[in-house]
Amino acid sequence: MKRKNLWTLLLLTALLSTPLFSQETPETEGQFRGRGSLIITVNGFQKMTGNARIYLFGSKEGFPSKPDKALVTRKIKVTGPEVEVRVSNLPYGTYAVAAHHDVNGNNKLDTNWMHISKEPTGASNNARSKFGTPSFAKAKFELASDTLRVTVTVR
Repeated sequence: MKRKNLWTLLLLTALLSTPLFSQETPETEGQFRGRGSLIITVNGFQKMTGNARIYLFGSKEGFPSKPDKALVTRKIKVTGPEVEVRVSNLPYGTYAVAAHHDVNGNNKLDTNWMHISKEPTGASNNARSKFGTPSFAKAKFELASDTLRVTVTVR
């Protein structure tokens, strides 16, 4: 009889210590949906000077003109017609990329008096706008696999 009670107690303890439903918390967000890598290629460089500035956004907030709102930023020296960067361990989700060629290497996007870019810029999906900057809606894409390649052409 004591053995049966011991087994019942062990089984009950195991069942009560196992969560029936997993709960996503801010610390574990994305772990259950998956994670992947994003390979971003920026091309269209006419001059082999300065740096490519690449910004990955996870929402429309700040896209594309406020780099401080980007989830990930990269600065890569331009030495050829294209550069490539890999961003790993990203939660599956919706993103957009903005990039510009900082031709003179002054670490900012140079604009004219009307705030129109004097340096080549681009966005994912090669999103463009007739007036102003492209929208997040036009540039967004879904990361839903282990690896996704995105190309941005600066003009």
